[in-house]
Amino acid sequence: MKATNFISSLTLATSLAIGVSGAVQAITLNGNFPFAGTGSAILSSPSTQPISLSQAFTFSTINSIGTLSPTFTPLGGTPGTINDLFGPGVAQVNLGSQVTIGTPPPFVLDVSQLGSSLNALTTPYPNFFAFSSDGFNPSNGTPVSGTTPPNRFVFSALQGFKTISADPNVLSFQLEGQVTDTLGIYAPTDSAILVSATQVSGPGSAISFSGTWVTVVRQAPPTTPEPSAYFGILALGALGLGTSLKRKQK
Repeated sequence: MKATNFISSLTLATSLAIGVSGAVQAITLNGNFPFAGTGSAILSSPSTQPISLSQAFTFSTINSIGTLSPTFTPLGGTPGTINDLFGPGVAQVNLGSQVTIGTPPPFVLDVSQLGSSLNALTTPYPNFFAFSSDGFNPSNGTPVSGTTPPNRFVFSALQGFKTISADPNVLSFQLEGQVTDTLGIYAPTDSAILVSATQVSGPGSAISFSGTWVTVVRQAPPTTPEPSAYFGILALGALGLGTSLKRKQK
């Protein structure tokens, strides 16, 4: 048997084995949108200290999605990435629809868990942030619908950090985790929530904030075929070798 025939048979066997043993991959979600509180005032605790020293942060009861862009830059990703949430499409999210932070709202975040560098939360927040439900268009007040089903996408926070600002009236933090599509069309995807809060008049006054939800791109580790794939490679390779030897004997 010629060496080239054996190599060709083994190459084909390798491709087939990996194809058979590999699982069907779900679609990775790529998305980004801003959101902001539109309900009651947001208070920090303790209220006698600057917001930068707060041990707890209370989100607004009502939080609405701002303008969506057709492209965005994922954290750690490439600028110009298509935003799956920008409609129309299977993952469309509407401007003015609402996000749910905590159940029931208002949700109180334990800021004391957050250090100056990324760390695992001692108390993770499963199902912390869901989007979206019915809301109102901010430009004209007309009703807008949420996703189908409502709050189709659910983000769980597992780690985070806060940014130390020179301004004591500013608090910025980032929470990271995974977003899950309750319809199962998209695979669980790494994502993050970035929040910047400002207390212009100092301790005890109302706080305004803006936030961004964005998917995260991480460097994937090198992968190797499952053990079953190796057996498939060897079996199909042997089959190709046997066929070539029979041809030679004839």
